[in-house]
Amino acid sequence: MSTTGYGLEFGRAINRLHELRNDLPRLKARLGKLNPAPIGDLPLLIGGSCEKVTLKLTAEHADTWNSFGPPETFAHENSVLDNWCAEIGRDPAEIERT
Repeated sequence: MSTTGYGLEFGRAINRLHELRNDLPRLKARLGKLNPAPIGDLPLLIGGSCEKVTLKLTAEHADTWNSFGPPETFAHENSVLDNWCAEIGRDPAEIERT
């Protein structure tokens, strides 16, 4: 299996998540400076299930979280996301679940 696509290193999932953690604040700041500004909100969707990284990033930054798997898995991950929201002081109802 190739670790590159379009000449770019694909890397490991955890490395990509750490890069995303660093990039999200810059991305959100840049979106806030668009000229002309967008008409309406540009929601940020994060998908995934890594409890320590993805769900924390979702609680910190996302408008929408996309999950997958059986209902029991969703229920558990949903609870983890709610706990991250409580830890950072965010209302979990602000995050749409898909």
